[in-house]
Amino acid sequence: MLDLLIPYIDRIPATFWGVVIGSGFTILGIHLTNRANDRRLGRQLAHDGDLKNRERDLNLWKDVYLAASEAIAAGFATLARYVDLNIPHEKLTEGFVEKAPAMAKVHVIASEATAKALSELQTELSAAMLRLLAKRIPIAAEKERAGSIKDQMDRFSRERDEMLELMKRHNLEGNDNQQRWAVIRRFYELAESQTLKHAEANARAQKCLAAMQLELAAMCGAELPRLGKLLVPLIVAVRKELDVPIDPELYANILGDAQETQRSALEAFLNELRRKDG
Repeated sequence: MLDLLIPYIDRIPATFWGVVIGSGFTILGIHLTNRANDRRLGRQLAHDGDLKNRERDLNLWKDVYLAASEAIAAGFATLARYVDLNIPHEKLTEGFVEKAPAMAKVHVIASEATAKALSELQTELSAAMLRLLAKRIPIAAEKERAGSIKDQMDRFSRERDEMLELMKRHNLEGNDNQQRWAVIRRFYELAESQTLKHAEANARAQKCLAAMQLELAAMCGAELPRLGKLLVPLIVAVRKELDVPIDPELYANILGDAQETQRSALEAFLNELRRKDG
């Protein structure tokens, strides 16, 4: 069969073979180009998929971290509430407790560095709240005692004023009942002595209470900057996860300067109060 074809093959012009071979190279080139384009397209699709996954992850992380940052801010704000003795103990952490669960979500997605920094901050924040509560409880008890003394002082003061009014009316009426006058006078003197006695006790109690409140405020002021230092590694770790550039040293300096300014302002305020009370 091959012997029969050879004569016919010999009759094919060389130019035809050139066209055939050239076409073959062209087809091969197109095939190789298409394969290369397919590989590039595959890599591009994979890259685009990675970018979409990364963008989706970043959006999730941002939502979780922003909610956690609100919870941390609520925790810091709660510390300042401990100074206000008008707030009951059980109401102090209401705002923080509502937002605190957001911090638990961080541990599900966070890197080791972020989780570690957050755990340290959570631990110290809880410890600070307990320390302030332990300091606050006896102060609240002293406030109740001082309030009780003032209530008694006010009661005796009203009784004194009532007796004084009776004495005025007795004189205006020209009443010569000496026994009645003696009784009114005795009740007046008793109410007057008790008013003065409780007024002195109230002054001492208020002064003691003010000193205790200033100590609590100073303690609260010391807790805030100490906890603020723990924010630096947490913020740095979170921003690295979110691919947000940050200079840790510069950020620490900025935060430190702000805290020092706040500390100085609080110290000056407390010193002024001590001067007025002293």
